Amino acid sequence: MTRSKIKKIQRFDFLTCLESLVLRWNLIAKIENLNSLTKLTHLELYDNLIEKVENLDCLVNLKTLDLSYNLIKKIEGLETLTQLETLYILHNKLTKVEGLETLTELRYLDIGD
Repeated sequence: MTRSKIKKIQRFDFLTCLESLVLRWNLIAKIENLNSLTKLTHLELYDNLIEKVENLDCLVNLKTLDLSYNLIKKIEGLETLTQLETLYILHNKLTKVEGLETLTELRYLDIGD
C-alpha cells in the first residue's frame, strides 16, 4: 500500500499469517493496530509522518524494520524485537539513541542523515 495517502494503520486482525507489510510514502503519523500480526518479519513504514516508535512489542518475529524518512526524535520501544536483524532509521530528527542493547541479532543498522 505504497503512495496511497493512508493516514492511519487500520486493524489487520484477519491477516494473522501476514509476514511482510509495506506502507511506504503515506501520511501515517502513529504506529498502531499491529497487535494481531505476530508472524510479521518485515515492516516498512518509510517516508511517513511518524514521530514516535511505539506499539511494536507484539512483533516478536520482526527481522527487518524500516522507519526511514519520518519525524522520529528518539530511538526507543524496540526492546522486545529481539529477532530484529536489520534496522533502517535514517533521515529522521534523531537526538537520542537508546535501547539497542537487547537487539542481539541486529546485523545492519543505518541511522545516518
